[in-house]
Amino acid sequence: MPNQHGPSGSLRPRIARNEGHRCDVPNCTRQREGVSRQCTTHRKRWRRLGHPEARRLYPKDYAQERRDVAALFKANPEHAGLLSALAFIREWLDASARGDTTQPGCIHLARLHRRAVTPMAILSEVSAVWWHVARYAKPDDDRLTFAMVCSMLALAPRDYIKSYHFKSGERRVYRDAGRVDRSAMGEHLRERLAPLFVRVVQACEERERMAAAQEAAERAAIVIPKPRKKRKAT
Repeated sequence: MPNQHGPSGSLRPRIARNEGHRCDVPNCTRQREGVSRQCTTHRKRWRRLGHPEARRLYPKDYAQERRDVAALFKANPEHAGLLSALAFIREWLDASARGDTTQPGCIHLARLHRRAVTPMAILSEVSAVWWHVARYAKPDDDRLTFAMVCSMLALAPRDYIKSYHFKSGERRVYRDAGRVDRSAMGEHLRERLAPLFVRVVQACEERERMAAAQEAAERAAIVIPKPRKKRKAT
């Protein structure tokens, strides 16, 4: 009978052999974990960030892009694409709050709804992440898909589940989204909002070009006179 508290007897030799090899990620010298081809660190990144070599995007990383998107949305409050995107997110939040388990990441969207996170906050955040990735030519793959979800989920505190008490202190456990949920939510966003994201990037790039052109024109308009040489007294 397999051991319920660990890998079965038939799996142990396979794990032992696999953990004797190095992680598949280039330049990583750590050993693999379990039956995975990556080490613990890169496996966690694959689960949470969509790719073994992904790096977490923090709000400070795309603060300028968030300001750009906020200004763009504020200048176009009645844009049809913007209104359609907000309606889509509102429907997603409301259905999840009603307990509709067919919605991607239902339990996590219900948390955002319960915490009063607005559709505009979600749309602004994920649009800023998309604009940041496009602006700096970062990989447009699962890393972008998961980065949008990470930014969205971070808009509200996670749900507290339980805690463990040790001599060294208390360890709290919070509900977090797994890889399957993160992938489903990210693909849902990309499938429905990709056309709007593309237009947001185009509009932000155009605003940057206009600002650069205006700055260049202002510089060219200012003529700095050369200092006159003082005449020697006769």
